[in-house]
Amino acid sequence: MLQYAKNGALNDKETVVNYLSNKERNHLINAHVNDQVSVKNKSSATYNQNNKSFHLLIYSGYSNTLLFILIFLGVFSFRIFGIEYRGLMFLLAGVLLLIYLVLNEKKMEKYNTIDKKGTFIKHRDNITAILGLAIIYILQGIIHIGETTFNFLGLLLAVILFIPTFQTNKKIKEHFYTVNRK
Repeated sequence: MLQYAKNGALNDKETVVNYLSNKERNHLINAHVNDQVSVKNKSSATYNQNNKSFHLLIYSGYSNTLLFILIFLGVFSFRIFGIEYRGLMFLLAGVLLLIYLVLNEKKMEKYNTIDKKGTFIKHRDNITAILGLAIIYILQGIIHIGETTFNFLGLLLAVILFIPTFQTNKKIKEHFYTVNRK
C-alpha cells in the first residue's frame, strides 16, 4: 500500500511513503505466487469441472432472474399499462419465456453430467414454470376477477409451481461451492 506525497501524483521529485514493511510485502508476494502455482498445478479435469460448475451457476442465475422478471411482469404490467397493451405484454412474456427455455436447455446440458436425471428435471422445470406463468398471465391479463382472495390463491398456486426450478438452481449453487472447495 503506497501513498503519494503530493496530491496523489507521482513525479521524479516526489517521495513515496511505504506503509508495509519489507517482511509484510514479501509475505504478500509469496502468498500470491503460491496461489498462482496451486492454480497451475490443478489437473485439466479439475479445471473443466470448475469451469462447468461456473457456467452452471451463471445459467441458473440467469434463469432465476428471468423467472422473477416474468412473474413481476405478469403481476404488475397489466395493472400499470391496462388492457390496451395486453397483446404487447403477452408478446414480451413469450419472448422472455423462449429465452428462459433456451437458457434452461443449456443449463441442463451441463447439469446432465452431474445428475443423471437431468432430462426429467429439465422437463419438470419447464412444465412447472410454463404452468405457473400461464396461471399468472391468465389470472392477470385475460380473466381478471376482482376478488382478491381468488387472485391471491391463483398467485400462490403459481408460486408453488416455481419451487422445483428454484430447488434445481439451489442444487447447482451448492454443487458450485462443493467443487470449488476442493
